[in-house]
Amino acid sequence: MKAWIVSFIGLCLACVIYAQGLVICTSCGREAKPGETACSRCSSELPKPKKEPTGTNELPAMDVAGEVSKLTVASIKEDFRLATKAETNGHPSIAYCYYKNAMALSRLLENERFSKESHTMLLKGTERTMAQLKRGEIRCKICQGRGKLAKSQSTIRIDGVNKTKLESGNRLVEPVCTTCNGRGFFTGMADVERIKAELLRGRTEFEQRRMLAGESRLGRLFVAPELEKLLTAQQRALLMTGFSSPCDACQGLCVMSCTTCRGERWIKCPRTGCKSGRIDLPKSQTNARKEIRLNDTPEDMSICPRCNGVGEIRCPKCDADGSIACKTCSGSGQAVRCTRCMGVGIADCTRCKGLGKMKDASPCADCKGEGKVLCANCRGEGARTR
Repeated sequence: MKAWIVSFIGLCLACVIYAQGLVICTSCGREAKPGETACSRCSSELPKPKKEPTGTNELPAMDVAGEVSKLTVASIKEDFRLATKAETNGHPSIAYCYYKNAMALSRLLENERFSKESHTMLLKGTERTMAQLKRGEIRCKICQGRGKLAKSQSTIRIDGVNKTKLESGNRLVEPVCTTCNGRGFFTGMADVERIKAELLRGRTEFEQRRMLAGESRLGRLFVAPELEKLLTAQQRALLMTGFSSPCDACQGLCVMSCTTCRGERWIKCPRTGCKSGRIDLPKSQTNARKEIRLNDTPEDMSICPRCNGVGEIRCPKCDADGSIACKTCSGSGQAVRCTRCMGVGIADCTRCKGLGKMKDASPCADCKGEGKVLCANCRGEGARTR
């Protein structure tokens, strides 16, 4: 009985020591040397030594590049869906922001993952929504938007031809304006200030929707939180420079209101003596009476030949377009490029001098071994906006 108890205690001790990595003979209790398979004292078979763990508790390596591509493709598809929906609902300014966001995300993908057809669709969507924002109706100055000439205007000469018409009852009628073909307006570029205001409203609505969806912000760009955690400094700068800040003066339109006509497209007639399209004639001519038949069309000699009786002429500086190239950005539509990073948004890490590691070969804590960090001047956007 005592021998059985001693054997049992010895077995328990052997199990404890075995758990610690030692090999003990279960028969005599002698500690075996490394590599022995049988006890050197009693020749009994020794238990097999415990093997060291081979990293079974470590997480498997994750394909970061593949995960980034997968999340990026999903984000682009969602942006394209929301852009199409906003454009269908008549909100081109919001759709424009979604298209720009998707185009910036596409910079993370390689050509085999993002086809040229997909890029073309995003580009056309951006151009189409901007064209919708710029399209507007310009009121005709000749008929003041009525489409017909008033009775007081029915003797105005246009292109050297008198447009006066007489009814059979010898009363003046309102002829159709030949300048706008009776529409009262022209289709052209809308007022620049109105376009800028619409772009700002659309941008505000876009940001509110993205923040309510819980997405992370990178400059002017919005990405999924799962994607934002996997991005490197160079990828962040690549995204932010793809959706960089526009020019503060023109908001990316590349044009500004004409400084001569202030966006009105027409200016006051510069001819001396012209008052609302009329010129006072000398008394020698006004007192002279001229025989005019009943059905003849009298030519009003007091009409200003420069403005044809309108009182205004087309602005010569903007050619009645109402806008000129933006003087702040020289027509590029972009903010001033950062002079420190030259617009790329990244710079060498100052702590490790761009090496990515310290003197003891440990990874740099600032750049996490990349050797690059976001530019401290523009914060990765590539343009100076502050």
